[in-house]
Amino acid sequence: FVLIAVVLVYIININFFTPNPYYFSFRVDENYQPIAATRFIKEVGLKGNMYNDGHFGGYLAFHLYPERKILYMYNYPEVFNSVIQQLHNTKFLEGFNINYAITEDIGWLKLLFPNIRFVPVLWDTAAVVALRDAPENRLLIDKYGLKYYLPGIGADELKTLESRPDVLPVLIGEISNSLAFGNNIPLADHLGALLIKNENKISPSEGAIISKKALKYNEKSAYLWASLGSFSYRAGDKDSALSAFKK
Repeated sequence: FVLIAVVLVYIININFFTPNPYYFSFRVDENYQPIAATRFIKEVGLKGNMYNDGHFGGYLAFHLYPERKILYMYNYPEVFNSVIQQLHNTKFLEGFNINYAITEDIGWLKLLFPNIRFVPVLWDTAAVVALRDAPENRLLIDKYGLKYYLPGIGADELKTLESRPDVLPVLIGEISNSLAFGNNIPLADHLGALLIKNENKISPSEGAIISKKALKYNEKSAYLWASLGSFSYRAGDKDSALSAFKK
């Protein structure tokens, strides 16, 4: 009886007292499911037909349907093999007039849609959100389109880009945009350290805004709190600086 009670309390706590509305069941790992990407789609308000990888279908249906239709989902490819093959047919897919995509591999989109150019607008730990390069998407692409923080970028390439004064402000903005929609503590710590290292090149108000934006889902990042404290202190807000440093 005691064991059953403990299990029930655990399940209730996980399912009903979790601060993140994009988790379900026994919490979903952001490394495997597109939590940040789903937030982005909803909060930015992407419209039109969506392409999605099949293994994301269940999660996306849970959070996006019925406002947005899921292209397909599968858990048993050996059962639905013929359907999956059809959905990998480029000519068949052209008829869906896809406006945006959520995929694990943006290179896959180039194979499936050879005549359409997609621009990555968000890269989280599990997926990439890409928008069709079309006039109706221009405002969103100009605001969120990734130029430097591209899917699959390596540590050495990232370090090289960070050393370029012409690239650094854009790169910081792209990383902070990614963190504004999801939890990624290693990346958050990296951004915090990068902000501190370059704090003399960034205005106090701008640095504080970037730090707060990235902290939304990354409150355990000590480096982001340190950067917020530093920028707040430079702005003359000693109380906010002290509060941030205490985190």
